[in-house]
Amino acid sequence: MKKANQKKHGGKRSLIHDVMAKGFTARQAANAVNAVIRLMKEALSFEEPVEVPGIGTLEVVIQKGQPKRRAQKIRNIATKEIEIYDVKFPGRRRVI
Repeated sequence: MKKANQKKHGGKRSLIHDVMAKGFTARQAANAVNAVIRLMKEALSFEEPVEVPGIGTLEVVIQKGQPKRRAQKIRNIATKEIEIYDVKFPGRRRVI
């Protein structure tokens, strides 16, 4: 049992326990929380904002800065030659 003065930690487990308190089984609660998190990840991967009540809006933002560039050796399977390509990496995406 939890003590009255113990802090409540957030996270996936606490979300599942909150859903279970509404009358769902552990498996149903876990499936529901996993579905919501999966949909949020999918929306963020398409750079769509996600509104979370009580927290705010989550958005993906490309960080400012120079894109990185690196030379990479690649072997052509057909000719067995090693070719050097210049590979560009765009700026990082962050959730804010």
